[in-house]
Amino acid sequence: MPDPMILLLIDASPTDRALYQLLLNQDDRHSYKIIECEKGKDALVWCEHNAVDVILLNDMLPDLNGLEFLEALKQQSQETVLPVALLVDSGSIDVALEAMNQGAQTYLDKSRITAESLSQCVHHVLAQSRLKRELAWQQEQQRLVATMAQRIRQALNLDEILQTAVHELRSLLRSDRVLLYRFNPDWSGQVVMESVGGEWTSLIGRVIDESCFKGDLVQAYFHGRVSRIEDLHTAAIQPCHREMLSQFQIQANLVVPLIHHSKLWGLLIAHHCANAHRWQEREIDLMQQVATQLAIAIEQAELHAHLLKEQTQRQQAEIRFQLMFDQTPEGQIRFAPDGQVIAVNRAGEEIWNAPAQALVGYNILQDPFVEMDGQRLEVMRAFAGEHVSLVPFFHDPSTLGRPGRPRWVDILLYPIKDAQGHVLEVVMVTRDITDRMTADPEQPLVRLVENSPHKGTATLDRQMTLLALRASEARLSLAQSASNSAVWDWNITTNTAFWSPEFYQLLELDPAITPSLDNWLQCIHPDDRDKVKEQTLQCLTDGSSNIRVEFRLIGTQALQWAAGIGRIFRNSNGEAVRMLGILIDITQQKQTEIALQELNSELEQRVVERTAELVDLNDRLLPAYNSQIQTQDALHTSEERLRLALDFTHIGCWDWHFPSGEVICNEQFFRLLGSTFDTRQVKGELIYAVWRSHVHPDDLDWVVHQFSDSIEKQTEYTVEYRVVHDDGSIRWVMSRAQGIYDETGQLLRSIGILLDINDRKLAEQRLHELNVQLQKSNKELENFAFLASHDLKEPLRTVRNFSTLLQLTCAESLQEEGKDYLNRIGRATQRMQLMIDDLLQLSRISTATTPFTSVDLNRVIDQVIANLEEQIRLTAGQIQVGTLPTIQADPIQMIQLFQNLISNALKFHGTAPPLVRIYVRENLLPQNSANLGSTQNYVLCIEDNGIGFDPKYRDRIFGAFERLQGRSQYEGTGIGLAICRRIVERHGGTIEAHGTPGQGSTFTLTLPRSIRV
Repeated sequence: MPDPMILLLIDASPTDRALYQLLLNQDDRHSYKIIECEKGKDALVWCEHNAVDVILLNDMLPDLNGLEFLEALKQQSQETVLPVALLVDSGSIDVALEAMNQGAQTYLDKSRITAESLSQCVHHVLAQSRLKRELAWQQEQQRLVATMAQRIRQALNLDEILQTAVHELRSLLRSDRVLLYRFNPDWSGQVVMESVGGEWTSLIGRVIDESCFKGDLVQAYFHGRVSRIEDLHTAAIQPCHREMLSQFQIQANLVVPLIHHSKLWGLLIAHHCANAHRWQEREIDLMQQVATQLAIAIEQAELHAHLLKEQTQRQQAEIRFQLMFDQTPEGQIRFAPDGQVIAVNRAGEEIWNAPAQALVGYNILQDPFVEMDGQRLEVMRAFAGEHVSLVPFFHDPSTLGRPGRPRWVDILLYPIKDAQGHVLEVVMVTRDITDRMTADPEQPLVRLVENSPHKGTATLDRQMTLLALRASEARLSLAQSASNSAVWDWNITTNTAFWSPEFYQLLELDPAITPSLDNWLQCIHPDDRDKVKEQTLQCLTDGSSNIRVEFRLIGTQALQWAAGIGRIFRNSNGEAVRMLGILIDITQQKQTEIALQELNSELEQRVVERTAELVDLNDRLLPAYNSQIQTQDALHTSEERLRLALDFTHIGCWDWHFPSGEVICNEQFFRLLGSTFDTRQVKGELIYAVWRSHVHPDDLDWVVHQFSDSIEKQTEYTVEYRVVHDDGSIRWVMSRAQGIYDETGQLLRSIGILLDINDRKLAEQRLHELNVQLQKSNKELENFAFLASHDLKEPLRTVRNFSTLLQLTCAESLQEEGKDYLNRIGRATQRMQLMIDDLLQLSRISTATTPFTSVDLNRVIDQVIANLEEQIRLTAGQIQVGTLPTIQADPIQMIQLFQNLISNALKFHGTAPPLVRIYVRENLLPQNSANLGSTQNYVLCIEDNGIGFDPKYRDRIFGAFERLQGRSQYEGTGIGLAICRRIVERHGGTIEAHGTPGQGSTFTLTLPRSIRV
């Protein structure tokens, strides 16, 4: 049998507590262990030291109300969702809704509690609590797995990863021990990592070699089996296995295999040592996920160790190679695949009479000496992957301007390849063979060198000539690239041509294309080809020596315009035999010419237009000059009118010119200050001094600060303050001013007015005093209504509870007449309870102080439908809701408003199931300007298909206790619509009812889009 649920019952009434216990004992789904508390503070102390499944909380306790208890419980438990069901009076729906906002799961009307409704309420809280625990578990599980995965990516310390995993896993499983067990090759094993509670034996380092732990069980683990034992004493396991687990204080365990590279690496094990434990599927899933992550961590750690080992071996090999490279007696030079020198050993420096730094960067594939000596093909073969031996070479350092003796060298080239046969580098091994060569002076090579007059001089001349040619070619190529040009050569006699590499690049041609006149013409724009052919033919036949032709190109991205410039060579007969020239990119030049042409056209147009404008302006200047005199006269008249208007309306004004310090003001300015100065004697800065002397001392600093702040922020200056008249009287005035600033933000002028607002201030003070008195009166009225309702409800609740107890405990001993009396008592007390609650709600509406906030009416209707779910089910009703707006309102009162209207529509239905439609239509012009001002409104309609009503009662139905149907047919107190009207009026709106008997009714609400404060 499952353990009973822990239920904390907090209620000051012994009778109510006895009733609730009796009703809960009828629950056939759960059994309960009920803890009773009369006071909220005692309950908080109990919750601090004990776990609870459900809390039934009365909203009124001797020391705390329900909302205060919820706030204290949230702070104590650090939870925002609480396993609380609030027991409230039917008139306290606003308290119930606020409690749900504070974390309560649901609420129950104390006047309507039955065994079924109380059980459903408790079941709802239990379900929400289970859902909360499940969500919390999933979040923790996801966090643990994600944290492990991140730690695996960021850390390489396997022990740290494993220790953190077993520790956090034990915390989440709330188990007594979690360990990691690793198998040896003989299937014995050792505990390599552990997290264990302080009161249990540690198994870290323990070697386990049990025969019952091998064989079939190991094979099962290898195939992914998860083993779980929930109770050691009842588990169907071998005796030796049971004895081993008992030895380790294990009452329940969960074993998950850890598979790594298709091998059984070890086991991840969780233990409960104090009690048996029923393992949940979510716990098994978590263990398997953690085991997967640990397998990844182990693989990563092994891979890292393998990489470290390879790196160490590679470093050692590189050290050995470098030692051999440096110490070998033969000269060695290492070349990259592109021919660049990357290293030279010591012997190589000695043979070539140059330090390594001078040789690094030398490219053997670009050396003209190699080409000159006919060795390039052999060198290329080595870089293609062949072993090559070059012809012995006579090296004379003096030809390169270096000191050292001449010598004969033998050169071998060895390519070094990777596994795929790609050349990684080429090593040139150089040996000094001078002794061998000079030992046989008859060798042809030796004889050639020895017989040379200057030995190295001929070689040097040839090398220098070749170098000069190469340098000339390089300079020509560089010049063509820099000038974006190319060379062409056309042998007219043989009709063959030459194009330089830059020619192919400029025209973006395939280098495989054969140079020819036809191929060149194909690159020219079709509209320019005939022109180019005609100009070329004319130059060839008219005896010209030079040719220049410009044309557009096709098929190129960057080059659009080109110019061909050439020289024509002729034979003795004057016939053209050759044409040599260059191709130049003139795209930018052409674009500039086009832009200049367009700019010239635009400038010419502007000159024409400007000339016309100047003529027209000249025609208009004369009348404008004549009207200036008239304008000055009108300005003088306007200023005189302004002065008279300010004096007539008793408004003072000033104009303060800051650069000069000059202040100009009217006489009314001094009258409002209460000054007796002769205004004709008060000039300039003295006016400011007069003003300061009349500002009330308590207001002066603040007023000056406000003025300075408005200048700094360049905002309008508006301030209300007191002034002290010369006769000692004090009056309120208001100053308003606007600054005029230059382009740098410096203040030039401040122009303002001064108003007497003393009467308005006195009225505001009186209004404030009346508001304070009104708030005090409303508070007293609310307290009276609350106390009166509470004093009335307490004896009613006692009568109701005792009658319910009589029905539950003594029903069998009562006669039918006695049972009827009890039922009548119950119905009467319920009606009285509803009437008291409705009256209390009605009195609270006008005195509510909850500030208006943004309220989404769609969410309000969703909440109302949830609250009326049972009534909708019993009546088979339908609620159709359109898209509703968001308004500024009291959210609790909006729920009260729509719940009353929809509940009435469900209640007062005919033979057909009730159908309620809720929709909105915008009304941009207010219906009642006296109440709503100019604020735009929403019009919301609640339409039903119920019994309707006679239109002559359309106003009467909104009165308190007004009923159009008898109580025997439709229950209720008749206060619901009165509450609706009060709520709508508090929100600055109106409510109207339209209906026809038997044809339903429509309630129309007009609510402002926003409340004007």
